[in-house]
Amino acid sequence: MSEGQGDEVHVAANDRVAAVLRLGEGEILERAYVFEPVERKGISFLLALVTKRRSDGGLEMAALGSRAGSPGLVELEFARRARFPDDVLPTILAEIIERCDAEGAAYREIDLDLAAGTPAEAQVAALVEQLLPAASST
Repeated sequence: MSEGQGDEVHVAANDRVAAVLRLGEGEILERAYVFEPVERKGISFLLALVTKRRSDGGLEMAALGSRAGSPGLVELEFARRARFPDDVLPTILAEIIERCDAEGAAYREIDLDLAAGTPAEAQVAALVEQLLPAASST
């Protein structure tokens, strides 16, 4: 992929991910939990669970999925969002890790370590930068 094409993929992925995450004023992305490749019904894909801290202190998670071989997260196959208490996150992650490990998916955790007040566009760009290498290498 040429540099120009890479820039186009990043811009398109940023737009798609921003639309799913819907970062509001005072919200910050915290972590991404990436599983790859996940196999379902003969299809291989990347699954990224992204947590964000809402301005009211609550936690929200978005699940992003991209078919292996697609240009990164440009063509998201699915996206889901859910809100839940902080103490539920370890249970959710443990269940997904267990399921994905049984299917042979590699797992990695990305601590986005973003400062409060980081603009939404910069947060999404930091996330996409971390996810695209994984999505394009499958």
